[in-house]
Amino acid sequence: MANFALQIFAVRIFLKLDLIVVFAFFALIACTEEKEESMERSGAQAGTTEFIQEQLDLIQKKIEGNPNSARSYNQRAKLYLELKDFDNALKDGNYALSLDSTNEEFFFTIAQALKGQNRIAEAFEAAKKAEKMMLKTAEFYTFLGKLYFIIQDYGSAFHYLNLAEDRSPFNTGTFFYKGLMYLELGDTIKAIKYLELSIEQVPEDTDVFNVMASVYNAMGQPDMALEYLKTGISYNPRDPFLHYNFGVTYLDMGDIDTARYFFAMSTSVDSTFYLGHYNLGIVNYEFGNYNLAVENLSRAAELKPGIGNSYFFLGLALEQTGRLQDALDALEKGVEQYPNRDEIAEARDRVKNQIEFGNPL
Repeated sequence: MANFALQIFAVRIFLKLDLIVVFAFFALIACTEEKEESMERSGAQAGTTEFIQEQLDLIQKKIEGNPNSARSYNQRAKLYLELKDFDNALKDGNYALSLDSTNEEFFFTIAQALKGQNRIAEAFEAAKKAEKMMLKTAEFYTFLGKLYFIIQDYGSAFHYLNLAEDRSPFNTGTFFYKGLMYLELGDTIKAIKYLELSIEQVPEDTDVFNVMASVYNAMGQPDMALEYLKTGISYNPRDPFLHYNFGVTYLDMGDIDTARYFFAMSTSVDSTFYLGHYNLGIVNYEFGNYNLAVENLSRAAELKPGIGNSYFFLGLALEQTGRLQDALDALEKGVEQYPNRDEIAEARDRVKNQIEFGNPL
């Protein structure tokens, strides 16, 4: 089971990376992109999609009545940001700026859209223009703090988050990111302090419960991790990361069946959740459920073809089911991903030999 333990540890590393990109967000937590992946921080909610669409319709009428209203285009861009439609947000933000290049808020809107597209350097450029024009809101300083968090310039991140707190002591987001930074800096006591403050601010934002569970798992206190995950689930039962981290915690406790259940639950609440499919596939592979492993790992490879060992383990599972050509195809992709991983190349050569000569090397 040693290889299995190493594999799950590797998944945790990938999760951490996704969270940093995303959180530097959201998406732990996207570009998560998934929120990223899943995993930009939710913060204050602008309302349902239906409500936002109603607002878009109203602003469209305003634009039709006054097509040269820069503020109307910026207002629409902000609504697009809420919908995570960063392309249209950037388009409207740039058009607003073309109508009025003296408004610092327009540069801020553009910076947010660029960050949503993971164009971090350009987001910094737009944000710095807004800062030069004396934009000093708590929201803006929080945004700058998150940008510096993404590039791991924690000194600057703390500076801007402190400025945000000076202007709005109960500004959501600052405590959360401070907690994450203290974790990165190895100060667990301060990290827990700020993460708890974040929970007091916005308990329905379940990212923090995922982080706290990871902290207590790392400290060898799975019972505490489970308590945080249970609380998080009570606020948002459809957060796949909560179910996934339940699985990781039970796996650490040696309860494989419960871990498998929660990995499956994570994919049930979000069919596009890569980590759930991946870990479920690894568990099924290690326990000889090769057909299920093929199903899980095929989905993981489809969702994130460039991340993790999906193709490697998919090839191994396919080999066990006797689908040698499919196994060879998967392992070839694994070698393309990781040309320096000898174990993947060895597996590919073994399967190739079985196809050509009817027996492994």
